Amino acid sequence: MLALLGSVALSVSQFAIPCNYPSQFTCKATRFNFAGASQDRMQITFDGQNRRMFESDTVTSNIPGARFYERIILYEENTMYTVRKGSGEPTECTKSEIPQGRSFRPLGVPENSTFVQQLEIGSYDDGFLANEFQLLKQQAGRLPGVSYNFHTTVTAHSCVPIQEYLYHTNSSGHIINELSMFTQYSNFVKGVTNPSIFIPPRICTDPPKPPPSPPAPPPSPSCNSALASFCGADRTPSKKCIECATAHQTALTKDGCSYTDIDKFCVPSDRWL
Repeated sequence: MLALLGSVALSVSQFAIPCNYPSQFTCKATRFNFAGASQDRMQITFDGQNRRMFESDTVTSNIPGARFYERIILYEENTMYTVRKGSGEPTECTKSEIPQGRSFRPLGVPENSTFVQQLEIGSYDDGFLANEFQLLKQQAGRLPGVSYNFHTTVTAHSCVPIQEYLYHTNSSGHIINELSMFTQYSNFVKGVTNPSIFIPPRICTDPPKPPPSPPAPPPSPSCNSALASFCGADRTPSKKCIECATAHQTALTKDGCSYTDIDKFCVPSDRWL
């Protein structure tokens, strides 16, 4: 009987074939980036039908001073919005092209992958079957001289991802850390429950506010001297001062005086209070 069960399990594992993950899903993920040896925790919503993805960093106090972001990746537009998370409305957004190494692919086991093994995750009475696949030394499309290697483990019955290992190598066979990552998945739910997360916030699409106008330069010393010389005795009331400046406009213009300089001299700001 045991021999029969073993042969059945073997025959099932021999026929495991590549499969696609559910085309729409939300899950939690822990991603280990080779560059900088960093670890990121996030929530992911993937919409393969409309070729877009949403990532939201999990805010934690374990890293003092760390910044947390949301990323809206719109593959049809080759655009990624990176929005800084914080309390209240977002205050910072960067729009960029999708980085190399993150081009769209239907998430799943590539069709030309090789089946490695079938294994049971957990104990024999409290676990589930999973299939492991690998794809080695594939040419990275937009990166000449660079190849990628992909390993993934998925549930045997519904092709839900458990973990992925993607790394790129150069022509010498050395791993390119900036293009390599290991991802673990959990809390997997099929479907997209909130499509509005793919709409960039207003801060990403509104035109930037123009910078404030620089303050007017102070009057030149020769202008101040000329105003004091011609109209100092008539500075008050303002009307008489302006009449004086108008009468001497030609001379004041030669000394670099503008209408703004005359207004400041004849109508100081404290008279408006």
